[in-house]
Amino acid sequence: DVSPTLANLPLLVGSLGELALPVHLSPIAVAQDVPWWPGVVAAVALAGATWLAPGVRKRVVLLGAVAFVALLIPSLLLPGTLVLDQRLTLPAVGVVVMLGEIVRALAPEGRPLVAFAGVAIAVAGAVSVAYEGTFRDARAFARGAVDGSPHSAMAHFCLGQSYQRAGDDDRALVEYRASLALGPAEVVHNNLAVIYMRRAQWPEAESELRGEIAVNPRYARAYFNLGIVLRREGRSAEACASETTALELQPDDAATRQERDRDCAEQ
Repeated sequence: DVSPTLANLPLLVGSLGELALPVHLSPIAVAQDVPWWPGVVAAVALAGATWLAPGVRKRVVLLGAVAFVALLIPSLLLPGTLVLDQRLTLPAVGVVVMLGEIVRALAPEGRPLVAFAGVAIAVAGAVSVAYEGTFRDARAFARGAVDGSPHSAMAHFCLGQSYQRAGDDDRALVEYRASLALGPAEVVHNNLAVIYMRRAQWPEAESELRGEIAVNPRYARAYFNLGIVLRREGRSAEACASETTALELQPDDAATRQERDRDCAEQ
């Protein structure tokens, strides 16, 4: 099935833009939110410099281009639309080869080369300083992900989780619902259920947990939480069955075993 690869082909342009012209950075993104214009600008600039600048060895630039595409192929083969910057570490080698050859031809002498290197380091440093705040803590990471990729279900999930851990359930609910509106996502239903359980909204919690099991049938925690909800609703037999399934998926969980033994003993 080559459909995932074909669907991801536009990421070639987006990835080139991320490396050569990093004006739109996001720790988590989906292809829909990766702009194409920086990649187009970078490709035109590289092609123009290769053909017009005297002394550029085209075979070296071609080697860099081939390396960039070849090292990006594993990411193109992955299903889904998730885009992670760390997947560009190896493809960056190809871009460095292309840029290095062009710079060598344009600045063969020592002083211009040093000046160019200084400017490049200063720009890269400024971008890094401006971006490093995104990794300060979980909230900053999640907020940066949502701001950089508003169509990413995972980004909204991360932001919702940071709110939930801080005790801000109302904001967490908003982000979790936004995540589900963008597509099916694992663990989101379970986390929604935990909020409803805290509020003693047992029917809503049960609905969310069954939704979680439907998309993530091997998630032991969802079965464990469902057992708690069912017991609260006076359905001990169903609670016993749910907790038994949770224990089968996670045999070493002492808390699950304790809950299972208590509910099953009532049968």
